[in-house]
Amino acid sequence: MSQTPQTIRGSWWIGAAVTALVIALTLPGIRAWFYIINEWEIVEATPYEVIAPAARRIEADLVNFGRFRPLYWLIWHSQRSLIRDDVLVWHLAAAGMGVVTCLLLFGALRPLVRAPLAGLGVLLLLFYPRSGAIWYNLVYQETSGTLLVALAGFAAVRGAVSGRRGWDAVFAVSAILVGFIKENYALLLPALIGARLTLQLLYHRPVKAVMPALFAVGMFFIVLIAVIGVIYLRSPHGYGQVIVSERPIYLDSLARVLLPAGVIVPASAAGVIWARRKPLLTLCALGTLALWVMPQVGLYNERIQERFLYPAIVGSAAGTVIGLYMLRQVRWRGAAWAVWAASCLPFLPNVPSQWMDAAHFADSTYHLQSTVAALTALDVENIVIQIDPKDNYDQYEATYSVTLFLRHAGYDGRLELYHPPNVPMEMLIGYVDNGFYSAVNGGRPAAPTAYVILNAETRWEIALICQVDPCPEPPILLSDSDERG
Repeated sequence: MSQTPQTIRGSWWIGAAVTALVIALTLPGIRAWFYIINEWEIVEATPYEVIAPAARRIEADLVNFGRFRPLYWLIWHSQRSLIRDDVLVWHLAAAGMGVVTCLLLFGALRPLVRAPLAGLGVLLLLFYPRSGAIWYNLVYQETSGTLLVALAGFAAVRGAVSGRRGWDAVFAVSAILVGFIKENYALLLPALIGARLTLQLLYHRPVKAVMPALFAVGMFFIVLIAVIGVIYLRSPHGYGQVIVSERPIYLDSLARVLLPAGVIVPASAAGVIWARRKPLLTLCALGTLALWVMPQVGLYNERIQERFLYPAIVGSAAGTVIGLYMLRQVRWRGAAWAVWAASCLPFLPNVPSQWMDAAHFADSTYHLQSTVAALTALDVENIVIQIDPKDNYDQYEATYSVTLFLRHAGYDGRLELYHPPNVPMEMLIGYVDNGFYSAVNGGRPAAPTAYVILNAETRWEIALICQVDPCPEPPILLSDSDERG
């Protein structure tokens, strides 16, 4: 199953094509302005330190939001210290992380399968529906988290192929760092352990040789899950990104991970093949796939953004490629390939949308900039910001962005956030606790007041300027947008 080093080096053209593809996908987003909460700190007039501001962020996560992502904040503030407020360099750095991630994934798959199939794994990762934002949005933990996962996978494969313990050390360190990026990435550690064990069996290496690395990662995972659990239980708002809907059904999330990658058919085929010859290897491989995917779809329900499922997508893409490779050994491989291709049909329309999403993101940042400038120029004492997120998680992030950019632009009046009763308060109450807003659903404001609405396209509109009391109590409609004075 393994390829020679000469064959791997001969696949350089695939790596060059991957690099060009990532750059092409992110090109429209590279011109974007700074957008949400963390990016506002980039342009804030404060010293460009690393440890102190990162420590404050980590403390706020632990105390207020029930979050655990210390390595992310250290990476982010290190970037901030080096790059400062050069937005183009920030975007190039994010795109560069995307290039390195894809090359590491290709390098991990190439010893296992032929170059075209390894390239297919990269394509499945890159073109997963509506997830390309992690390569041009500057604050997503998924950017650095996926890079570390790809590094751990690359080290696992190289360790199994070469038998060198140095690669096992790289694997263990990378896996441990993955746990420090974000909570859902911490859930990948059992799957990474399973993947390394499966590779050891696949290449007929002694399991004892890799046990120290697997034991270190396993013990770290046990301690880490205990720490994250205590943080969650002690937090006043729980885990900040779990949105509890009226229908907490996880089948949609499961379908969004499995259907675009089409992993069910090839994984089943691989299971049939291995079960006939190596049952222990079969158990490890399919168990690893389940450990990789199921905890992610169990953590988030159907209202969550696709990017939060990205840890599962990496394993889904790799599992698909390996499964398709194994199909060559069965007679019904043509039918299985056809079923897999059919499962990818709903995924295909999203391929061109990656470019359009990046362009839309860039336009939204400039729209936000102009809205903030217009609001700051108004002579009003109150600004009511009205949102109705429904299933659009981007609106929560936009609610952060307009507030902090208003403060940065010099607005020192009262900011009130209005949301409909069906919106989970867990996502919003922290805004007031941390001083982002003066009140949430604070009743009838006093004149002069500006009413700002975030529409369904996540664009801000100044719907009403009330100059004389009594000002209306929100919510208001865009049809009420005539100025009152």
